[in-house]
Amino acid sequence: MGAPCPAGGAEDYLVNDKSERGLSELINRISTNHTYFNREKAHFDFFQQTALPAVVEMMRRQNNRDLRIWCAGCSSGEEPYTLQMLMMEHFGSEYSKWDAGILATDISERVLSIARAGIYPQERVAQLPQPLQNKYFRKLPDERPGAPMPGPSSCRAICAHSAIRDWCPTIAPISKHCCTAS
Repeated sequence: MGAPCPAGGAEDYLVNDKSERGLSELINRISTNHTYFNREKAHFDFFQQTALPAVVEMMRRQNNRDLRIWCAGCSSGEEPYTLQMLMMEHFGSEYSKWDAGILATDISERVLSIARAGIYPQERVAQLPQPLQNKYFRKLPDERPGAPMPGPSSCRAICAHSAIRDWCPTIAPISKHCCTAS
């Protein structure tokens, strides 16, 4: 783990650790973070076929094109990237006319670094339909799937859950909230 616990035990160590490295290490070790693209297919099907069309229709009636989704517990990024791909597929060429994006957060810095890099082994991408794989991924020289390529405004931010409080007042209202048990 990191530094050994002082004589007072783990609780004293965590409370007195001003660097917060101990707490970060604890979170990284106890978080499950089991995920892959399209892991909960029924959920993504519901989002694509029911929830997203309903929300978009409601927003169009209100002349509102500001669609933001908060993906809490995003783990290593597979869920927010999948949601982004589904949004882009839904909007097609109209996507650029929307101010649409995803805020992806997690408590584990370790998995967030994977999400930011956006490089995934084939077995984590395999459950995505082949047309999405072909359109939104590129192979790296070593044959691993590379970064999802949903465009410059893909996931607006991938950040630690605790960082939200620092800039939450400046975030536009969230249209939908998506949470996974990772």
